[in-house]
Amino acid sequence: PHPWLRNGSRIRLRPPICREFIAFDPDDDRSDWIGRAAESTRTRLRMVLDVVADRGYSIERMTDDHVAMIEALSSLDTMSDTLRARVGDLLTELSVIDYLPEEIDSCAVEGTGVPVVTIGAPVFDAAQRVIAAIVVCPNRTLAVDELHRLGEATRAAADGISRHLR
Repeated sequence: PHPWLRNGSRIRLRPPICREFIAFDPDDDRSDWIGRAAESTRTRLRMVLDVVADRGYSIERMTDDHVAMIEALSSLDTMSDTLRARVGDLLTELSVIDYLPEEIDSCAVEGTGVPVVTIGAPVFDAAQRVIAAIVVCPNRTLAVDELHRLGEATRAAADGISRHLR
């Protein structure tokens, strides 16, 4: 179990987390969300949201500091608005957000595997709004084919729940 992920925990939809929620929003909402991110990450966020919408799931990169960054992002609600914005921008700048297809392809060619914390697929309600996500937490390096299988299985599980909500 992850110390930062407890039953009933809530995570604000703050860039760069919760991409699987935002990727399916209308362009104006996506732009507003991206506008809250550090300027240095906005181009990548735009690309990543398109990729997440296309493949149907997000992939959280595993870095040496990923747990510390998630804990810090989760604690931002208790800080002043000014400090929250500064810390959030700094943490976002320190992270590389999601995987683009060519980065996964590069891992396949190099045979290095893909370090993954989580894979998140959206659950849609009857109005086609994202209301939840199915998230798996491999928290390890996956072979590229294993990543694709797990991503597709996660998306299929979320799609199954979505069908029941229609």
